[in-house]
Amino acid sequence: MIQPGLGGLQLLCEALDRLQVRYCVVGGLAAATWGQSRFTEDIDLATDLTPSQVMPLKAALGADFEVDEISLAEACRLHRSDNLFYLPDFARFDIYVPAPTAFVSSQLDRRRSIALGEGAQVFVATAEDTVLSKLLWYRKGGEVSVKQWEDIVGIFRYRAAELERAYLETWAERLDVTALLTRALRDANLAD
Repeated sequence: MIQPGLGGLQLLCEALDRLQVRYCVVGGLAAATWGQSRFTEDIDLATDLTPSQVMPLKAALGADFEVDEISLAEACRLHRSDNLFYLPDFARFDIYVPAPTAFVSSQLDRRRSIALGEGAQVFVATAEDTVLSKLLWYRKGGEVSVKQWEDIVGIFRYRAAELERAYLETWAERLDVTALLTRALRDANLAD
């Protein structure tokens, strides 16, 4: 099955590439790329978009996208997220502009070019960075989200042999999610 919105994702990512905005697909679609396949209500992208790049992005996307340039520029300034809509598919994209931290920089540096669907070649956060991000979101959400936890454990179950454990452990310690990482490994039957 193909995730709805991939056609719009391809166009959005091509526009970001032309503007030299670093991005990577994160969230549910990244988790489905590395773990168990599932649909998401929207497609999340982490970017280093700046307020001065918003109008060029809107122009590059054209009439098929609905972009609130004021709201998106504000999200860039405040390091928050804002939505773009691809009208032909009614697809929603959450553009997240995180604060420039060492982890965000590492995540954008390590992103992987992946073919999604039929011809959509986009940058996706690595499996390790997807796990770490989801651990952070799980913690931020009060450690109650079943979907976040299933995504994390699913990535471990599907990609255990490929994961860079040293990278995961180093960043888990730096991000203060080591206990959650250990629990997730245990739930995936991968604990040492």
